[in-house]
Amino acid sequence: MISNLKKMTFSTIIPLIIILTLLSLGILIPILSMVIFGAILAYYIRFIAKKFDPYVKYNTLAVFLGIILFVIPIILLLYFTFNQFLLIAESFFGSLNQAAVAGNSTINMTQINEAVQNLNLPGNISQSIETIIKNGITQFFSYIASSAIVLVSSIPSLAAQMLILIFSVFYFARDGDKVVQFISI
Repeated sequence: MISNLKKMTFSTIIPLIIILTLLSLGILIPILSMVIFGAILAYYIRFIAKKFDPYVKYNTLAVFLGIILFVIPIILLLYFTFNQFLLIAESFFGSLNQAAVAGNSTINMTQINEAVQNLNLPGNISQSIETIIKNGITQFFSYIASSAIVLVSSIPSLAAQMLILIFSVFYFARDGDKVVQFISI
């Protein structure tokens, strides 16, 4: 193998190195972005952990409590956002089972119909507006459902990125001063 590399010309090796470098960057950039994001989050978590230092014996425990305290509002925000989305879908479609069926035409649009009728437009125009709104809502929920399917299909890579993020946040929040000293040398 090595003897074959010695026989390769310079013009053959350079494109090979460029291709391998681009492939490795394609693999490393998601990892690097999570590590950098972890360093950014660790800056805030370290501030929270410093508040726990007088009350706990170990720095690791203070960092762990800081992470928990930082993550709880984010989880609650995501929960309430998802819950509101489900309530909106249920109010438009009548039930979540009907919302899951593609091309469902039983949208509960009484409020929208009343608002369009209050505009006092001619019958064909108000019917056209109602149809456009109904189709737009159906397409919106169809888009959200397809986006959710794409998100579910990317769970393995998302889990790997979240694991990298958790470990990098913990490391930078606990030993971030050592990293700063190493970089400044």
